Amino acid sequence: MIRKMIRVAIWGLTSRQREIVSFLHDQGVLHVEHGEAVRITDEEADSLRLLRSKLLGMVESLEWDSWEEIRDEDLNDLGQNLTLPFSQMIEETNESLDHFKKELSSLLEQREEARRLRNKLKGASHISVHFRSFVQSENEANRDVSIWWLRKEQIPKILSEIQSLLVSDHSGRGPVPELHHHVFHIREKESLLAVGVPLEYRGPVNLFLESEGLVSWTPPGCEPGMGLLRCIEYVDEKLNESPKACDYIEETLSSVRAQWGIRLGALFILIDERLEQLVVEQRGKDMGEAFMLEGWLPEDERDLLCEKLKKVFGDDVMVRWRYPTSDEWQVVPTAISNPTLFKPFEIFLKLVSPPSYRGTDPTVMIGIFFPFFAGCIIGDAGYGIILASLAWWIRKRTSNPMVADGAFVLLTMAFWSVIWGVIYGEYFGDVAHRIFGIEPLVVERSHAVVPVLAFSVALGLAHILLGLALGVIEGIKNRSHHVWMERGGNMVIILSMIGALCATKGVIPQSFFSVSMIVLAIGLILLIAGGGVGGLVESMSSFGSILSYVRIGAIGLSSAILAMVASKFVDVLGVSFLGIFIALAIHLLNFVLATAESGLHSARLHYVEFMGTFYSGGDTEYRPFAKKRRRSFNWKKR
Repeated sequence: MIRKMIRVAIWGLTSRQREIVSFLHDQGVLHVEHGEAVRITDEEADSLRLLRSKLLGMVESLEWDSWEEIRDEDLNDLGQNLTLPFSQMIEETNESLDHFKKELSSLLEQREEARRLRNKLKGASHISVHFRSFVQSENEANRDVSIWWLRKEQIPKILSEIQSLLVSDHSGRGPVPELHHHVFHIREKESLLAVGVPLEYRGPVNLFLESEGLVSWTPPGCEPGMGLLRCIEYVDEKLNESPKACDYIEETLSSVRAQWGIRLGALFILIDERLEQLVVEQRGKDMGEAFMLEGWLPEDERDLLCEKLKKVFGDDVMVRWRYPTSDEWQVVPTAISNPTLFKPFEIFLKLVSPPSYRGTDPTVMIGIFFPFFAGCIIGDAGYGIILASLAWWIRKRTSNPMVADGAFVLLTMAFWSVIWGVIYGEYFGDVAHRIFGIEPLVVERSHAVVPVLAFSVALGLAHILLGLALGVIEGIKNRSHHVWMERGGNMVIILSMIGALCATKGVIPQSFFSVSMIVLAIGLILLIAGGGVGGLVESMSSFGSILSYVRIGAIGLSSAILAMVASKFVDVLGVSFLGIFIALAIHLLNFVLATAESGLHSARLHYVEFMGTFYSGGDTEYRPFAKKRRRSFNWKKR
């Protein structure tokens, strides 16, 4: 149902403008026209913008995102504490935030440094595990070991030249010094070479390798003189200590996040709300000692708002109101209000523009027919019970209003699925009939294909006629002659054609055929007068729309047949693991397909066939000047 709106003008003393705007913000019922974007440039607004940006940056740095935990009590308590003069409040808040930002930055830097060190230690440990035994054996033999980065193709040449160096420096007494090495290939072309030589050859070998452009590998934290084996052991020790250091920093950050997250988030909301108030103050018309603010208000909120304004501000404020004129119908914001039972079905209007102010809200009609059609398609009591259980579980577990509304829609689909399942005698196909001998209450749809399809077309006829009737009412209400004449002519043509068909088939007396032809001529006159030649095309499409409802029966029949096929596998394979497994798999597939197809096709019938006959979208949705805490937390993503 579309709420009746009134145009409101509020006059008040300029000295109390801020109080009045703040009061209206608290009430959250007045729709202030946006018009062109207003950017306020006074010093207060600029200070608030800078403070808001700083707060948002700190909230993101703190990695806090629990906006839904902020309660109205937190905001009210914080707002009461901000009683200092504005300039002093901004100054002290900035000082506190700067001090906190330094501490937070220090913690974040410590965490980043700890993570970098841990990654380095992990990389070093991954390398050292391949050289540990080699280094240890060389160390026990009192030999020098060093590890070098090089390209894979360099290895043979480097080893050959090191061996030549050892031979050339040999004094001739005793055996030729041995060259020991170990290679670890990091990547396709990159390797690490561990070289083991006698201690006295350390200097010449290192000088040679450096002259060849090789870079020595040194574990992180390794100091000169520690020795490679000790460095490897040091890496392992630090790697074991690293998780404790990281955990300590994370615990400290979590504590800071828990202590300051809600405070910073609440302060951000208050600053953002104050900026909104400044924008609305800027939109008010300055009249010297008085100001005026205009907007739209649901009529049912008028008396309460006027009473509260009078109680708080007395004679310092005056309210005038009037109903919108016909010239304003296109700009009046649309406010929708529906009974609790049908309110979840407003989710369907999220995908289209809101209905125009003088249009028709289809929510109740969708709430009646959508689950009815979807349940008719599923048509299985067993599937309906499972769907109801799933929807109930989702509704109880979620805190998201849109998900909860979607779950309620599924519940209504499940309700009608059970009803139609009892009518058709379907409980997981024919399982109940096989085990308990349960018979259909009316008809088994797989044995009555033509009646089921005919019933589907009859549903389409009733649905389209209802839509056309709503279109006629909307055209008359909006004084749009071409709309009500076109919709009315279309409706008359459909009814006359049905009357002629019934007379031809002998359902009604033959004399009614002539009456139907006369009515058909009247319908054609109305149709052409309202829509011209295009109206004739629209009339033909209406018959196509009616026939498209046959999908209700066709998809339902395919679902019923697939459910019975699942039972046939038990007949063929017996009550075995394989037979039961295949039957359950087919039932699961059928349940998913039936649920998805029933929802999609029922939605299509409403969006395209039904709403296309009367629905006209508007440009403006009712968005009251309200504190964001009362609306949703989607704003935090902006």
